[in-house]
Amino acid sequence: MSIGSTTVAEPSLAVRSRPAPFGLRRRFLVPFGAALTCVVVGLSVLIPSGNIALPFEQTVVLEGKMASKGDFFEDPEVKRLLMRHHLQVHVTRTGSRDVALHDLAGYDVVFPSGQQSADLIIAQRQSATPPAYTRVYRPFTSPIVLATYREYAEALSAADIAEPQRGAPAGQSLYYTLDLAKFLDVAANPTKTWNSLGLTDFGVSNGNAVLAHSPNICSSNSSSTYMGLVAFVSNGNRVPRDLAEATALAQKIKPLVTAQGLPGADLFRPYITPEGKGSAPVIVVYEHQFLSYQLGQVARTGQVDRSRVLLYPKTNFLTQPQLIALNEQGDRLSRLVTEDPDLRRRAVELGFRVLAPDTVTESLPLAQHLSAHGIQVPSSGGDDTKAVLPELPLFEEMIKITGSCP
Repeated sequence: MSIGSTTVAEPSLAVRSRPAPFGLRRRFLVPFGAALTCVVVGLSVLIPSGNIALPFEQTVVLEGKMASKGDFFEDPEVKRLLMRHHLQVHVTRTGSRDVALHDLAGYDVVFPSGQQSADLIIAQRQSATPPAYTRVYRPFTSPIVLATYREYAEALSAADIAEPQRGAPAGQSLYYTLDLAKFLDVAANPTKTWNSLGLTDFGVSNGNAVLAHSPNICSSNSSSTYMGLVAFVSNGNRVPRDLAEATALAQKIKPLVTAQGLPGADLFRPYITPEGKGSAPVIVVYEHQFLSYQLGQVARTGQVDRSRVLLYPKTNFLTQPQLIALNEQGDRLSRLVTEDPDLRRRAVELGFRVLAPDTVTESLPLAQHLSAHGIQVPSSGGDDTKAVLPELPLFEEMIKITGSCP
């Protein structure tokens, strides 16, 4: 008898590989890898710049009330350098005298462009009861000059009112020395115009009076300093001795500084546009504004702009802008600007004459920096007459009279 049999299949075993750790799985690596790449790139930027700790430390925002020297704090490189120290500066722009004459509550630093405005601020704070926190720094300086166009400078040179400085081929000098007394004699003559001075011989026509334009004298240090220069020269290189003499002198020179109006806005921006040549051919500026512009031109185009030039008055006054700290945070910022090597170097790159800490002498080579970029170095004016401004009460009275200030 046969017995039937049933065939039973051999059981199969599936061998699975050990699962990859979670951190190596695709669904983790794809999003995490992108994030990790961002972190690595970020670190590669922060470490060389010295800003590795910035994401983890609080940034302090300081309030500053400033005139033209606010340009320094609004420079992108200066902002980056300050961020290394976890500082930002919010700048409120106004004229130097506005800085001195209005409330400073809520500000950490102020930066008037001249000695007179700084003196007003310091006197007010020291006379408070108790005296208010005040510390003064002088990081850099910049002389008052007149910016113009080559045709106007050549017309002044042909009339023996100005002469080109040495250091460049004939007809290419960026700087001229101006005989301010002769310039003011022409300005005081109502029959004299740029055309009668011979401007048309250089391919430009302008029938307006021969004057320098300046910002509002009631608020601007550059304008009030120019007024002081005009007063000093017009008074035989003497300062007025009393209120009566100061009043008479201010009334005498008023037409020389206000005859063509007193624009309230910054005059340098229109000056570097094509329209500036006809509307305001000679303007009162700071040297660093022109030098910074020329350095920018070289960086952008590889060439100096020789159509725009500076007039350096033989009688000159070196302004002393003062960075005034109003509290401890402001003092920290002011000390950095004065002492930090990178910030000082950047000031030179922006055309300032940087001073040695706690002195009034130049310590960093602006001339060397200009030469390295193919820009003519202006004469220091060491042999020129140094103007002296009146004592502060008399100076303030002269400003009010010439500008009809409230």
